Amino acid sequence: MSAKLDDYIRKSLDSGFSREEITAALRRVGWPQDEIDVSFDSLRENMQPMAPDYSPMPGENAQTAGLEEVDRYVANAKAEHKTNTLAIIALILSILGLAPVGLILSVIALSQIKKSRESGKALAIIAFILSVIYFLVYAVVIIGSIAFIGVLNPSNILPDKCTGAAGMDCLEKASPDISSMTISFSLKNNLGSAIQLTGFQALDAGLPACKPGVLISLNIEGADKAIPSESYPINAANGERMMFVVSCPGLVHGEKFAADYQIKYTNINSGLSQDAPVSIRGTA
Repeated sequence: MSAKLDDYIRKSLDSGFSREEITAALRRVGWPQDEIDVSFDSLRENMQPMAPDYSPMPGENAQTAGLEEVDRYVANAKAEHKTNTLAIIALILSILGLAPVGLILSVIALSQIKKSRESGKALAIIAFILSVIYFLVYAVVIIGSIAFIGVLNPSNILPDKCTGAAGMDCLEKASPDISSMTISFSLKNNLGSAIQLTGFQALDAGLPACKPGVLISLNIEGADKAIPSESYPINAANGERMMFVVSCPGLVHGEKFAADYQIKYTNINSGLSQDAPVSIRGTA
């Protein structure tokens, strides 16, 4: 069995392991210290060619298995001395700001290290963290840039619509007229009763386009012509259509506009006065 021990020690020395490392590995599997020392001394005194293979003597199987275990231990120790290449590359790329590549390589490196037991896990983790940080920075910069140039400006993403109160239903979306700087929208009296329109007020819609939003005319369905806005009260029967024309001095072709209004009316049947909010959004 000493020949096998000599052979193992010779190979380990050729692989660059020190006497102390080899001795520690052999001792871990129960190899006697004196036999280890004898083998080292024998190899030092006369470096003979490796002994030919021979059939194991009775009782040698346990020690042969021990040598195999030492082989695995030494192989693992050798692997642990090697730094994973992908971990190094991932760290370099992450530092350079190449976050997508650095993130992918760091994940692959961590997977390889788990299997091969190479060193470099800390490098791969640092690369992963740096890549994530760069991704977050890129996201903030991109979103900030988009917001700065107005892509995310509320005035550019509002859908075209006209929304009236219950019983004062919008019939269609608002219609802008750039030549006269006005917008028109139509409501239908679905309150189940005739009403008297008594006032019109423009509210702050958050966008400057339609300020101050003065009512220019009101056309009641069936009337021969538009009724001036100062002709209050204006009667509207149940089911009648009312078209409002409102000033909107800030209209720009292709841009969004928004306006909120409050229409005051009195229910002729009940005599109650109420306010009906109307909100319009559109594109000039």
